[in-house]
Amino acid sequence: MSLFWHSSREGPGLFVARFGYGCNCDAPIDNFSYTGSGNNSIVLSHTGTSPYTSISWDFGDGSNSNNANPTHDYATTGSYNVCVIVVNDCGTNTYCQTVNSNGVGKETGLAPQIAIYPNPTNATLHIKDCPEQRATICNGVGQSLRQGRLHGSDAELDISALATGWYVLELEDGKGGKGRFKVVKE
Repeated sequence: MSLFWHSSREGPGLFVARFGYGCNCDAPIDNFSYTGSGNNSIVLSHTGTSPYTSISWDFGDGSNSNNANPTHDYATTGSYNVCVIVVNDCGTNTYCQTVNSNGVGKETGLAPQIAIYPNPTNATLHIKDCPEQRATICNGVGQSLRQGRLHGSDAELDISALATGWYVLELEDGKGGKGRFKVVKE
């Protein structure tokens, strides 16, 4: 940044500020594309201008990344407002578009009658008509927080120790059947 001050007897002073390295550059132009990469993730590709000094992504579900071309898993099928924020020496630009996660978070081979309730909850999730399953609770960035086995057709899962927010409940039956379900802890 350069600062200049000029004053004269004829009138008030003049202040000029220039930002960037010589101001011989433009703020970045943002854009991105995305493709599905399986049943529960998308690959995002930054297609805007470069070079840039930093890039960050907001996936529209409470999680983010600083990778240039990240892969992201969504907990449920839906539309998400995804934004990429790019910074260079001359400014910042944000570009957002709606991303459809069709096919993301669907059951693959699990019994279709499984019911998870109440959702949201502040203590216990009930999982009805659930054959024996391996259960994993993950946070929004995919970190496993708790693992265990569910037994019986009406299982309970205590999530009272978790902080308020949303989580992903992953169920796996050991025969190739998997499912991901978004659960909310109040």
